[in-house]
Formats: sequence, C-alpha cells, structure tokens
Amino acid sequence: MLAFHCGPHYRALFRLKGRETAMANGEKTHDRSAADRDLGQDSEAARLSARLARLSEALDQRQPPSQPSDEGRSSRRSLDAANLGFRALVEFVTAVVVAPLIGWQIDTWFKTGPVFLIVFLFLGMAAGLLNVYRIAVGQTGPGRHAK
Repeated sequence: MLAFHCGPHYRALFRLKGRETAMANGEKTHDRSAADRDLGQDSEAARLSARLARLSEALDQRQPPSQPSDEGRSSRRSLDAANLGFRALVEFVTAVVVAPLIGWQIDTWFKTGPVFLIVFLFLGMAAGLLNVYRIAVGQTGPGRHAK
C-alpha cells in the first residue's frame, strides 16, 4: 500500500529490497547486477568491433583499389570550366551594374546630366572586360600564383 502512494524512486527501492531478501533466502532473482550487465556489454562491444574489423579486411582484399576513371576526370574539368565561366559572368555583370549606379548617384549629388553615369558605364565595361581577361588568361605576378 505504501509503495502505491510513493514515487517511482521508492518503488524501485522496495523492489531492490525484495530481491536482496530473496537472494538471502537462496532464491534466484533472474536479474544480473549492473556490474555484470556492464561487463557483458563491454565484451559484446569488443566482439562486435573485432568482427567488424575482420569484415573490413575481407572486403578490402576482395575489392581492387579504385582508379580514377576518365569520366571522373572529364566531369571535374567540366565543373572547373563551368565555375570559371560563372565567375567571369559575375565579375563582368557586377562591374557593368555597379559602376553606372555610382555615376548616377554622383549625377544626383551634383545635379548634372547623365555625364557621370555615361562615364562610369564605360569605366565599368572596361573594368569588367579587364577582369574577364585576367580570369581567362590566369594572370600571374606578385602575389598571384599560377594554377
């Protein structure tokens, strides 16, 4: 009756007490202690890791070492080319869009016609083409390393 009204910790304590008295009377409780369970789990984990190691070795012996295929190399080259093309596109578009915006803002501040907008448009196009040229040629020099 008391165990029914108590919390789960007290119920577990009463169950342990009951097992101790059963063991003292020579009865079997069919439950291993926590230390026995931990020892069993450690030895089971050791057996499983040894088995896994043996299986890994067997698989390594059966499979020949993989060689990079021509398809993989060509795929890598096409990705590099796409990356280079996208970078050149972004460099050019950014220069051509940002420079006229700067020119338009200067025209707004000084209340001039589209003089600075046109000047900065040409400067942006020149800067964009120069950036694309540098990307395409792969310019080397101080601070730049050849790839």
